[in-house]
Amino acid sequence: MSASTLGYAIYAVIGALMLLWGVYTHLRRPRFVTLDAIVARMMGHRFWRWAVWAAWAFVGWHAFVRGRGAV
Repeated sequence: MSASTLGYAIYAVIGALMLLWGVYTHLRRPRFVTLDAIVARMMGHRFWRWAVWAAWAFVGWHAFVRGRGAV
């Protein structure tokens, strides 16, 4: 297994876990916090707003801008 294939597999597992958590928490809303509630609360604070933006930019850069030909 190459390093790029392993990277894609890791991102796929993280994405699948987030999707499963979102579905599970929407089904059991009173007991568990949803991803929507977590993100909404984070967006209310300036530090976390910047942290989410930085994470989004980091992932976007590595996944889409660099591409396969990056050194």
